[in-house]
Amino acid sequence: MIELGYAESLFENTGKGNRNEVEGKTFVGYYDSFTTDGGSKRMFRPLWWRTYRYMDLQSKPETSR
Repeated sequence: MIELGYAESLFENTGKGNRNEVEGKTFVGYYDSFTTDGGSKRMFRPLWWRTYRYMDLQSKPETSR
């Protein structure tokens, strides 16, 4: 399973702050999750545009269905 997160800024306790500073801030955003099957010619097309400055990419083991 792959999770792809999108955020325009990172957050700290006091709010967004300066978007260029990342030290000590937390990622808060929307995620798309999808399961890959290893097949050839697979394509991911979201139903809507994605705009972001920061991205969080996570690969997770598949859970039993």
